[in-house]
Order: sequence, then structure tokens, then C-alpha cells
Amino acid sequence: MKSQEKTFKLKLSSWQQRIVQDFTEVSTLFDTAIIESGVIQCPASYKIPVEGISRRDWVLYLTDRQMEIVQEEFGLKAPVSGINVTAGLIEKGAIVFEQRAFELKLEPWQQRMIQDFTEVSTLVDTVIIKPGVIQCPASYKIPVEGISRRDWVLYLTDRQMEIVQEEFGLKSPVSGINITAGLIERGEVLFR
Repeated sequence: MKSQEKTFKLKLSSWQQRIVQDFTEVSTLFDTAIIESGVIQCPASYKIPVEGISRRDWVLYLTDRQMEIVQEEFGLKAPVSGINVTAGLIEKGAIVFEQRAFELKLEPWQQRMIQDFTEVSTLVDTVIIKPGVIQCPASYKIPVEGISRRDWVLYLTDRQMEIVQEEFGLKSPVSGINITAGLIERGEVLFR
């Protein structure tokens, strides 16, 4: 049975994502760490022991802002600059790395658009979007040389624009999401 301990999500920076990828030996870039409260300990516990650490253990170093968040979230007297990650903690699910994705419910006109541009024969009511898909608003301009025959834009409602802006921490909203055959093939955009 899963522990009932408090958990906390930490958004990972790009350099942290690469560290996680190096040490977990997976090809996916995870952008979120879910950490149980028991994992965070006093700063002294993060010193590397005299005998060293296991080949499968490593430290997830934190940004200044993350240090503040962790200190506040777990009520620590002093900040910790990193979190010891062990194979055991990952196996127990005390530390989970995931690629954040979120769902948008689709309007009927968006459902028909998806049917027109994909090989899906039935109407889908949800799109699942992974983090690398959303970019700055300027990147949604159609390039001078045009777009591929298989690429298209999923335009968003006002409410969907707000959701996307909140989910990805964008300074300004995006009115549409570029959908490419590559994004669909890699599973970065899923229609259900």
C-alpha cells in the first residue's frame, strides 16, 4: 500500500532534467519530481559518507528558489541544497520522476478539426499535451517557407488559453498549439 505521507511536486529546470536522465538511464526528459516528506532530512544528512555512496545513488541539486520552496514546504530550519536520490527511494515510490502532461477538453469544432487533420475516424474529446510542445507565443507564427502538409494549428478557446498559460508558467497566453506529425508520432500530443 502506498504511503499516506505528504508529497510535494517540484518542477525541474532543464539542467536538472538532464541529470535525472543521466542517472535513471531513460530516454525521456522528466520535468517533475514528486517527493515524499520522509525523503527530506536535515542538511547534515546530505554529507557524502566517508565510505562514499553507492554507484546507483546520486544527489539532485536544487536551485535557490527550489531550496526556499522545499524549506517552506517541509518546515525545515535550514535549507538543503540537494536531495539524496537512491535506487531504494525510487523503487519504493518515495521519489517519482514524471513528465508532466495535462489534458484539455475539446470543443466540438476542435474535435472536427482533429478529425480533418489526423487519421482518427472517431471524434475525440480530449488532447493530452506534454511540456516540450508549448513554446513562446512568437514561435506560433507560420514560418516564411510555410508549414508541412501534415502540420496544423489547434486553436484554443479563451479558457484553454488560461489553462495552458497557468500549466506552463507562460508570461503571455498562446492562442494555438502547433501540431506536427512528429509530435503525434513521439506521443507528445495525444488525442483521446
